[in-house]
Amino acid sequence: MKKLLYLSFALFLFACSEAPVVNKTVISGKIINPVNDFVFVRSMDQSDSTMLDSTGIFRLEMDIDKPGYYIFSDGNEITHIYISPGDNIYMTLNTEAFDETIEYSGHGSVPNQFLAGKYLVNEKMTRDPKESYMLNEEEFRHFVDSNHTVLLHYLDTFFTGQSVQYDEFIDFEKSKMLYDKATLLLVYPSYYMYFSSNKDYQPGEDYYAFLDEVDINNSRFLELQEFKSFVGRYISHKAGEKVKQLPQLKKYDHPYYMAVFAVINDEVMDTDVKIYLLEEFMMRVVNYEGLDKSDTLLTMFYDNCTDTTLIKKVDEGIKARERIAKGQPAPGFKYPDINDKMVALKDFKGKYVYIDVWSTRCGPCIAEIPYIKELQQEFKDKNIVFVSVSLDNSRSAWEKMVKDRELKGVQLFAMHGWESTINKDYSIKGIPRFILIDKEGKIVDATAPRPSGKIRDVILSLEGI
Repeated sequence: MKKLLYLSFALFLFACSEAPVVNKTVISGKIINPVNDFVFVRSMDQSDSTMLDSTGIFRLEMDIDKPGYYIFSDGNEITHIYISPGDNIYMTLNTEAFDETIEYSGHGSVPNQFLAGKYLVNEKMTRDPKESYMLNEEEFRHFVDSNHTVLLHYLDTFFTGQSVQYDEFIDFEKSKMLYDKATLLLVYPSYYMYFSSNKDYQPGEDYYAFLDEVDINNSRFLELQEFKSFVGRYISHKAGEKVKQLPQLKKYDHPYYMAVFAVINDEVMDTDVKIYLLEEFMMRVVNYEGLDKSDTLLTMFYDNCTDTTLIKKVDEGIKARERIAKGQPAPGFKYPDINDKMVALKDFKGKYVYIDVWSTRCGPCIAEIPYIKELQQEFKDKNIVFVSVSLDNSRSAWEKMVKDRELKGVQLFAMHGWESTINKDYSIKGIPRFILIDKEGKIVDATAPRPSGKIRDVILSLEGI
C-alpha cells in the first residue's frame, strides 16, 4: 500500500506555461433599491469590485484571459455569471426580487440570460433536502432524472436558433448538469440513512452504475465547481469502500487518507486532476487532523511531491495550523449580537468558551442545533459560555433563524461572511467548526468535537468547569 502511495505522489509534476493574452472586459449596470454601496465579481482566481454611484449605477473593468464562470454580488445576494474576454455586459436588477428581476444586454449577455432563467427553472423544482432524501431509492432516482431532463430541455430550447454559436458554454452547462446529478446520486445512500434513521439500507445492486458515465479524468472541468465537488466525493466514496475491503489499513493513524491516496493513484490518470485532489486532501489533513498524528502522510508528501506551488501551500497550511495549536493564545474577534452590541472573545476571560462557527445555509450546522441546546441546558450553571458566530452574507436570514429557532447563548454575526477574520485566524475551510478556549484565553482544541459528538465528555473533564 505504501508503495502505491509513493508512486501516486511521484506522478505530480509542476508545469509552466506562457503568459496568457489579457482582454479588457466590462461589466456594468444598475442596482435598484441597493442595500450596499458596492458590487463585486469574483472567481477562483481573481476578485474585482467597484462602487455604486448615487443612482445605483456601476461600471467594472476586468482583465481576463479566458471564458469562465464568476460570482456577481451586491454584498447581500449572489448570482452566477459567465464572462468571456472582450465582453461588454450590462445588467439590471431590483434587490427586492433579486433573482426574478435580473436582466442582461450587450455583448456576452446571451449565456447570462440563460443562467438567470436556469436558476428560476431549478428553483421551481427544488425540494426541501430532508424531504428529498427521505424518498426511497426508486423515487429519488426518478426525481433526480426528471430534474436533469427538464434542465437539458431548457438548455436545448434556449439555444435553438441562436445566431451565434455557444458550443463551449453549452458543453460546460451539460457537464455541470451531469456532475450535479451524479453528486446527488452519490450522496443519497448516506443522506437517506441519516434522515430516515434506516441504518440497514443498502443501495440496489446496480445503483452505482451511473458512475460509469461520469469522467473524472478531464482537467478542463477543474474550473467547474460541480466537477470538483463530484470528484472529491467520488474519491471519498471509493476510499470508504477500500477501508472496508482492506482491514490492514487500520494499523495507520489515518486509514481513510491512506486509502484516499491509493484510490487517486489507481483511478486518476489526468495529472492536473491528481494535483488538485492531492492539494484538496492534503489540506484536509493539515486543517482537520492533528499534525502530531499525520507524520506518515506528511513525510510521504514531502518526499515525493515535485509541485513547488503545492508544497508552498501545504507549508503555509501547517504554519497556520501551528498558530492555533493547543496552548496557543486564541485569536481574538469582536462582532455584533442581534441587538447590535459589540461582543469580543476577551469579554469571556475567566470562563471556558465553546465556539460554533456556522451559517443558516449549512445543513450540518442546523442539524447540530438541538445538541447545542442540550449542552447549554446541562451546563447553564457551569463556568462555560456558548458562542455562535454566523458566516451568513444576509443578516436578515441570520436574525430570522435566531428568532424562529429561539437560539440561546451568545449569537454573533461575523459581518464579512467567509472573508471574516475568524475564518482566517482559525484556518476555517468548512463549517460547522467548533473551537474550545480555556479560561486564560488559550486554545484547548481548534477543531473541537461537535455537540452531537464527544464534546460533553471533554467539557466534563475541564478543570474548574
